[in-house]
Amino acid sequence: MDVKSLVHNEGYQSPLWLFLISQLSLILLYRPSRLNITTNISSIAFTASISACTTFRALQKKRQIAQPWLVVITQFQAGVTILYIIWARGISVPREADRAIRDCTSVLAILADRWCNAEYYRDCFEVLAREVPQLGGSPLESEARVELGELIEKVEEVGCHRHVCRMLREMAEGNGQEMEI
Repeated sequence: MDVKSLVHNEGYQSPLWLFLISQLSLILLYRPSRLNITTNISSIAFTASISACTTFRALQKKRQIAQPWLVVITQFQAGVTILYIIWARGISVPREADRAIRDCTSVLAILADRWCNAEYYRDCFEVLAREVPQLGGSPLESEARVELGELIEKVEEVGCHRHVCRMLREMAEGNGQEMEI
């Protein structure tokens, strides 16, 4: 197939899908942690996660949707990565991250109607999206930590990458800025 013809393709060979796949690959390769939160590794993960959320939302608006379970898991990972980095760095939410968080929330809400297990991901992400931007690196409120802890268990049962579960547990347990890097 001629590379020039890919530009005009619809579906999984379209430029938007290829870009999304590249961003999801970066998210898998660059994993933020307490040890690298201020490094380029976390910065690349942050940018890729923002792009993954906004790109998929654009694809969804074009009605180009993949398997619901795959989208839920990858969008959840991207959204959690954004919120984890904001939380761990104790920064205010940049405009592009705010848009990506809203896009991720919308995607998870829509897909919860198509795959019943997506409700756990949606609910877990909504707790984080509601709490993290207000904290500036502080621990989550105790009520939110309890709610998040219960949802993390359900998300783990349904399926979640251990790296994402680690970020979720750190936020739920309140190991924020006060933890040594």
